[in-house]
Amino acid sequence: MQGLVPLLIYASLIVTGLGLALMLIFGLRNVIQGKVDVVTAVILSLPAVAVGVLSMIMDTWADAFIYGVIGLLIVTALSLLISSFRTLLGF
Repeated sequence: MQGLVPLLIYASLIVTGLGLALMLIFGLRNVIQGKVDVVTAVILSLPAVAVGVLSMIMDTWADAFIYGVIGLLIVTALSLLISSFRTLLGF
C-alpha cells in the first residue's frame, strides 16, 4: 500500500499537467481561429502570470499564491466598484 501512494500522486500530477496543457493548446487554437478575443484571453491568463512572477520573487510558492490571490481579490473588488460607479453615474 505504501508503494501505491507515490504512484497515485504522480499519476494525478500527470493528469493535471496534461489537462492544463490541453487547455492551453485549445485556448491558443481558439484565439488563432478567431473564436475568442485576444483581450479576453490575456485577461484570463493574468492570474497565472501574476503567480508565476510572484513565485520568482517570493521565497516560497505558498507565499506567492497567497499574495497573488489577495492581489487579484483587490483588483476584482476595485473593478466591481468602478463598474458600479459607472452604472450609477450613467457613463
